[in-house]
Amino acid sequence: MKKIVCVLFSLLLLVGLLVGCTDITPQATNEGQNNSTQSSTESTDQSSVTVSDQSDAEPIKIGVWEPLTGQFASGGEQHLEGFELANKLRPTVLGRPVQLVIADNKSDKVEAANSMSRLVEKEKVDFILGPWGSSLALAGVDISESAGIPTITGAASLLITDGRYWVIRTTYADPIAGVIAAIFAETELNAKTAVILTDIAGDYSVSLTKFFTDSFTEKTGNQDAIIANVNYSSGDQDFSALLNIVKEKNPDVLFMPGYYQDVALLMIQMKEMGIDIPVLVGDGAVVPELISIGGKAVEGLYVNAHFSPDQAADNPLAAKFVDEFKQMYNKMPSSDNAVSFVDYNLMLDAIETAKDPTDKKAVMEFLRNLNKYPTVTGNITMDPQKGTPYKSAPILTIKDGEFKYVTTVEP
Repeated sequence: MKKIVCVLFSLLLLVGLLVGCTDITPQATNEGQNNSTQSSTESTDQSSVTVSDQSDAEPIKIGVWEPLTGQFASGGEQHLEGFELANKLRPTVLGRPVQLVIADNKSDKVEAANSMSRLVEKEKVDFILGPWGSSLALAGVDISESAGIPTITGAASLLITDGRYWVIRTTYADPIAGVIAAIFAETELNAKTAVILTDIAGDYSVSLTKFFTDSFTEKTGNQDAIIANVNYSSGDQDFSALLNIVKEKNPDVLFMPGYYQDVALLMIQMKEMGIDIPVLVGDGAVVPELISIGGKAVEGLYVNAHFSPDQAADNPLAAKFVDEFKQMYNKMPSSDNAVSFVDYNLMLDAIETAKDPTDKKAVMEFLRNLNKYPTVTGNITMDPQKGTPYKSAPILTIKDGEFKYVTTVEP
């Protein structure tokens, strides 16, 4: 009996051991699989955190190439405000921080080339925005072109983009600016004759003079519609001699395609001489300093612009921009503030579309082929060959010390 009990006990023990081994093996296998899966998931999460962690990601460097001191400092400052607001609202692209590398070209052609060289060779920026001022842009844009760096300029001369692939503008160029001014003069001011005051030393002024002359004579049907074209040089202080010519000719309109400092001084001396005729100026004068320098003398002046806060009523993008700008700077945005804000965001849109900031060709193809692309300043359609848009322009006047919207001109 004892032998039978011992045998039964041994059998039960053996079965228990077998069952135990059978249970342990799958459990160990499952735990191994679970640990492997968990480790893989943690690794993926960590990788994701690293990519989106702005403090660790390599910044995308955008060179801001502007005149922040010197003669054209006000224009450069307007651009810088727009860039900085855009960067604040949109500080990253493709999970990487966007770093603005600011270079002051000091309103000087030699320094424009030097500062561009620093951005390209020393700072090694990925993209470039600016500058305000055609002569400054022409002095340095070949450097970024040779380096193959996508650039959006805020300057108007068609020479800046002609024959170059790596630079475009979102503002209308000189040919359109001249046409816009001529259309407004003939249709809105009923002008049949004009005198032009040209800064003979400025590429911008000379270019606008040509295109205004061609368009105004065509619109009026009179080859002698320009009854005088009087030259001066930027920085002149006494305009009495040329203003005597204006007074003698007494045109229906005076076209003055100069920068804001010269325009303000000319207007002051015009009022002192009792000259009271409509005056139309180009977009190179649409900065707040025109009003602060010229005071009451610039009241009633008409100016080509690229943006007016009044556009916000019909453009949700413009409305948001105006609100954000007022919150950041406690003032209304200028035309140039809007231009630079648009240029920054377009560059980031191009980078996102390319999906790779090193694919500079894809960035440029996006920028050169914009088609009715909605922006703060309105829809932009780009001429892919010329790198310049065809677009309408608001005309502003100065009333009670502020720029006020008058109308929009379609070229």
